[in-house]
Amino acid sequence: MDKGYNVLFVDVRHPSFFKLFPLVKGAYNLPYDQILMGYEPPRGYDLYITVCICTRGGIGEKAADILNKKGFKALWLRRDGSEIED
Repeated sequence: MDKGYNVLFVDVRHPSFFKLFPLVKGAYNLPYDQILMGYEPPRGYDLYITVCICTRGGIGEKAADILNKKGFKALWLRRDGSEIED
């Protein structure tokens, strides 16, 4: 991000969790179920990083996979927040 990349963090949790327990300041909330229904985050970013701190950690990964298939360059933040995976 400090090298001029335009990055959007996409929080794929339910809006109530997004509002009550923010994970990343300035993140865009697009719940996973809406991604499954075909909704997309705003275009125009170089990189999309999905975040979802859940017990299994798979929702963020699945969301990133779906976004990649739609032409977004997406990675996911592991549930413990320690690293980003693609």
